[in-house]
Amino acid sequence: MTTRREFIAGLTAGAATAIACDTSPRDKEEIPELSFGSARGESTIFGRTGIRTSRIGFGAAHFTTNKTKEEATRLVHTILDEGINLIDTAWNYGKDMASWRYLGEVFKDRKRDDFIISNKLEWREGRPEITEKSVEEQIDEALAILNVDYFDIYHIHNLYESGCYEKCVDKGFIEDMIPMREKGKIRYLGISGHSHPDMISMCKRYPEIDVVLGGMNIMREYYYFDYDARHLNDYAKRNNLGILSMKPFLMGALTRNQPAALKYAMTQPNSVPIPGMTEIEHVTMNVKAAREFSALSPEAQQSWKDPETILEQPACTGCKYCINGDSDDINVPQLVMAAQYGERFGLRKWQSKDQRRKKLAGDLKKITPIMAGRYARKCPRELPVEELLKKSAQYI
Repeated sequence: MTTRREFIAGLTAGAATAIACDTSPRDKEEIPELSFGSARGESTIFGRTGIRTSRIGFGAAHFTTNKTKEEATRLVHTILDEGINLIDTAWNYGKDMASWRYLGEVFKDRKRDDFIISNKLEWREGRPEITEKSVEEQIDEALAILNVDYFDIYHIHNLYESGCYEKCVDKGFIEDMIPMREKGKIRYLGISGHSHPDMISMCKRYPEIDVVLGGMNIMREYYYFDYDARHLNDYAKRNNLGILSMKPFLMGALTRNQPAALKYAMTQPNSVPIPGMTEIEHVTMNVKAAREFSALSPEAQQSWKDPETILEQPACTGCKYCINGDSDDINVPQLVMAAQYGERFGLRKWQSKDQRRKKLAGDLKKITPIMAGRYARKCPRELPVEELLKKSAQYI
C-alpha cells in the first residue's frame, strides 16, 4: 500500500517563475522577470490554458459583506495593486449580485490586462431569475455588470451531487458555451464544485474543459481525507488542467498558521489557491506568504509538501503500523492526524455529515487506555499517540 509520505513525494513540482499578467500562451523561456507587487515573486502558468497568473488568486465570494461600496472597491484595488491578478466571482456572491457590481466598479478604472476574471453559469433549481436565461444571456448580463468584454474562464457552477453530470449533459451547457468562446465572450471553459466525482465525468466527456475549480487544501488532504478531491486533482494534473483551489483556510475555520496552509496549496501543480480576503490584513498576510514561498529555492518550495515542514514536528505518515495485526477496525492514523492538524491550524469545531467522520467519532469511543498504549508502542515514529488520541476528540 502506498504510504502517505510516498503519496506526497510522488506529487510533481509546480510551476514557473516571475511572470506577467499576459494571458496569451508563450514558451516559458520567453517569460520576462516582472514584479509581484513591489517584490519579485513567483507566478504560475495555469495548466494548458497558457494563462500566466499570480501565484495566488482572490475568491470574491464574501468581500462585500458588511462593507460599503467604497470599502469593498478599495479592498479590490489593493489586491490588484499588490499583484494578485486572478479573481473568481459568481452571480450569487454577495447580496443582489454585490460581488459583480463592486468588481465592475473596480474594473472600469483598470486596464483589462490588469486582471484575469473567472465567472460562472448558474443552472441549479430555485433561482429562476437567472437560470431561465440562456447561456448567452447570462454571459451578456454578467459582462455588462462587470464592465468587461470577455471572461478569461467561464465555469458551469457547482457540480455538487450525484445526477449533476446527467443534468448538465442533458441541458447541453458545454455545447452552448463553445460558441461563446468562438464569439470571443469567453476564453476557457471550466467546471466548479466541491470535487464531486461528476466533475471528472464531465472532463472526460468534454475535452474542451480546461479548468476545474475545487482542488485540494491542507485539511482536505490530512484531516478530511477527501479522496474525491485527491482523485480530481490527480486527474487534472495528468491532463494538464488548470486548478482553482478554493477554501484554503476552510472559510475561516483555520484560526492560526494560515500561511503554512497557503504555502502547502502553492506546491500543487497547475493550481492557484483563491483565498477569500475581506480585510487589508488578509491581503497583507497572503501576499507575504506568497513572497516568502517564492523566495525559496525549488527544493525548499517542495519541502512544503512534507507534513513535518507543515507541522514543525514529527508527523503521522499513515503507515498503519500502529494497528497492524489488530482486528478492531479502528483507524488510529486518521485520529492522530486529526489531532496534529487540528491543533496546528487552530481548527474550529467543524460540523459535517460525513459518514467517515462519524465513524471516527465512534472509533474514538471504543479505544481503551490499554489499546491506546498498544498503539503507541507500535508507532515506528514514537509519536505521543496516547496524548494525540485524547486531543483528537475536540476535532472529530
